[in-house]
Amino acid sequence: MSGREPSTSQDSDPDDAPDLSVGDWPEKFAKAAARRGRPPSANPKVSTTIRLSPDVVDYFKADGRGWQTRIDNALRDWIRERARGAVESSLSRYLDQAPDVAPDPEDELPRR
Repeated sequence: MSGREPSTSQDSDPDDAPDLSVGDWPEKFAKAAARRGRPPSANPKVSTTIRLSPDVVDYFKADGRGWQTRIDNALRDWIRERARGAVESSLSRYLDQAPDVAPDPEDELPRR
C-alpha cells in the first residue's frame, strides 16, 4: 500500500494499537493541557439579550451566517457616527461662541 491510498478496516487491526495505559503515556496525558473550544479572546464579547424588530433581524439574516456580527458592526458604526457628530456639534458651538479675531500669521502651523 502506498502512502496515498486510504487505509481500510482490512488494513488495520485494533489489537495492534499500543497500550497507552503503561509506560510514560499516563504521565504525558496527565501533563497535557485540555484545550477545548475557541482560544480565549483578548477582548471577549458579552452575551446579552436584545429585542429587535422582525424586519431588522430578517435583513441581517438574509446574508447568512455571521448576522449577529453584522449587527454588532452596524451598531459600532452608529456609535462612531454619533460620537463624530457630538464632536462636530461641540466644535461648532465653540466656534459660534468664539470672538471674531483675525488669525496671527505667526501662529501658523509648521508645514511638513
